Amino acid sequence: LLRENEAVARQSKELATIVTQTPVTLDLDDCQVGHYDRPRVTELFRELEFSSLLPRLAELEAAISGATTPVETKPPPRGDYHVVQRRL
Repeated sequence: LLRENEAVARQSKELATIVTQTPVTLDLDDCQVGHYDRPRVTELFRELEFSSLLPRLAELEAAISGATTPVETKPPPRGDYHVVQRRL
């Protein structure tokens, strides 16, 4: 069976292998967070379901502005979920 699917097995191994020997140039000064469009970032975080990162946006803004008082944020709205159990 393995011999019949050798090409698939090799491709799977290649796809699962993390390449670490790649040239990466990174300037940490370019990575500094500055002014950003908070409504767009908030919308994107909600769309991507990054709900744990939403409160950090307020913390980030406080750090950028130099504010010393914490900014209060509301948790994201809870979804309306129903648990469905099937018995086989």
